[in-house]
Amino acid sequence: TLFLANVLSWALEGDGQLDAATELAARTVELARWIVGEEHSVTAWAMSNLGAACRAQGRYEEAEPFLTRSFEVATKLGGPDHTGTILFGLRLARLYHAQERFAEHEGLIVRLVEASRRTHGENHPQTGYIKYWLRIRAEQLETLVHEQRDAGDYDAAEATGARLLAVREAWQGPGSEQPPSQDGPSP
Repeated sequence: TLFLANVLSWALEGDGQLDAATELAARTVELARWIVGEEHSVTAWAMSNLGAACRAQGRYEEAEPFLTRSFEVATKLGGPDHTGTILFGLRLARLYHAQERFAEHEGLIVRLVEASRRTHGENHPQTGYIKYWLRIRAEQLETLVHEQRDAGDYDAAEATGARLLAVREAWQGPGSEQPPSQDGPSP
């Protein structure tokens, strides 16, 4: 029953039925804590679903404890390379991005793509999805480097450029370091 409640909550969130997803996930978290305890994969999944639904509604302060705790539990139970850990970590990284906590977002998403590559390989859909978010962040950083350079803030542009290189290398894979282009974001 808890498993099916998690699947349904996830489907409702994906379908945009956020109030229903939040309500079901909250009840599932409560039941899972009571039946199997806080440190169980079913509870972690329910907490992640609740956090994701809250994040999608812009309720970031409510989302964070659930997303953080689900990621911690998944890491403890399955290790950093487990599929659930990677998924829950990606949900937490998306929250950091929505909150404009970009350094935390970048650090976590880089770790997640490395874990996904180790677990699934370069061509797995989960790895590709994380690489998509890395590409988006690389494009944002490249734009920021240009804006900082145009404003004459060369120290900030240099620091942002270093972040860009780390994100780009994670997105494209090891050995891909390249300086930012002069023509804007690259594909």
